[in-house]
Amino acid sequence: MAEFGRGRDQVAFSPRSDPRSTGGLRPVHLACAKGYDDIVNALIKGECDVAAATESGDQPLHLAGRTGNTNLSSALVDAGADVEATNLSGTTALAYAANAGHEGCARFLIRKGASATALDSRSCSALHLAAAGGHVHMVKLLMDSGCDPHQPNGSGKSPIDLALGKECKALLAGTATAAE
Repeated sequence: MAEFGRGRDQVAFSPRSDPRSTGGLRPVHLACAKGYDDIVNALIKGECDVAAATESGDQPLHLAGRTGNTNLSSALVDAGADVEATNLSGTTALAYAANAGHEGCARFLIRKGASATALDSRSCSALHLAAAGGHVHMVKLLMDSGCDPHQPNGSGKSPIDLALGKECKALLAGTATAAE
């Protein structure tokens, strides 16, 4: 049995654990969600499946994107993780990073080939998510990567409509630029 985590976050897994009994979570998912680079690297060396999906379809790279961990994202991509992989909602690791404002991780994923213009099952792009969170620098990165601030999602709302904060709205409307 292997133990992952520290203190109250500690999780024990048996090598024979059935991922179906844990929502499809495997040790690599938990280590990515907690940002345990050393454990993820050890699991990769042990040839874990970097494309293993949870019941919601999240792969380890989705969880690294959600936490903004560029080191984990890099290790997973180097081990063969697909930067374009989507979960059951059509969400990519880039969309998770954009939603949380993790610019460094998003920049890395785009550089590795993630599409900034990909749409999820609600027709939301990473730009919709970044705008709704008011993440000005992320909005600039995504617009520079080809996202359209006027593109409506499935509810007819554009990133401009969803933008949080004056600076974010102005940037999307083309009347301002993000501070460098």
